[in-house]
Amino acid sequence: MTLKIKFKTPLIVAGCLAISVLYVQTPLCTTSVSQVSRIEVQAKKGDAEAQNALGKLFATGDGIKQDYAAARKWWLKAASKGHAGAQNNLGALYENGHGVKQDYVEAAKWYMKAATQGLPVAQNNLAALYESGSGVVASYTDAFTWYHKAAEQGYAEAMN
Repeated sequence: MTLKIKFKTPLIVAGCLAISVLYVQTPLCTTSVSQVSRIEVQAKKGDAEAQNALGKLFATGDGIKQDYAAARKWWLKAASKGHAGAQNNLGALYENGHGVKQDYVEAAKWYMKAATQGLPVAQNNLAALYESGSGVVASYTDAFTWYHKAAEQGYAEAMN
């Protein structure tokens, strides 16, 4: 089976290297049930990093049944605590319509929250929306600004 993957950035999820597709990954290894359980315990205690990680596991089906609704639930919890990665992940969920109706306006809202916190992948994602006019008024000036911010942090895709 051939997978077409749009590479964004490598990501470690519970010690497992994954290839990120707008932060919704295809795992290269499987997270064990015990690892998932440990992450879930921390997520239920309110740990934003664990909530984000658990959302990623649900989104990818890594060590757990794939469930975009559950991914969204955990990312919303982490995002409400200001977790930029979770905010970016929600943006990707809406941009791609994974488990939700595709909504570029909602995607732009979440990318903006993460981008203003300085997350380079979110800055790049937001710039792409400004460049295409998806969910925002098209603006090459705004696209350039956000690409530039991401590139200044060494985000290679923003340098193209």
